[in-house]
Amino acid sequence: MSLEAARRIEAGEPMPGLLLIQCGVSTGEVLRTLELILECAHEGELEGVIEYIPF
Repeated sequence: MSLEAARRIEAGEPMPGLLLIQCGVSTGEVLRTLELILECAHEGELEGVIEYIPF
């Protein structure tokens, strides 16, 4: 999925943000990171972004 997302971004095609979860991360840590993103990110801020969580 990340390769297709990167291709779309490079081609200038619309691409919502993609959050990928690192292997071995606990569910609680993922949920805390998602909560932080929801509290801090502005609408549209993650468009065209590929990010591994937790940061």
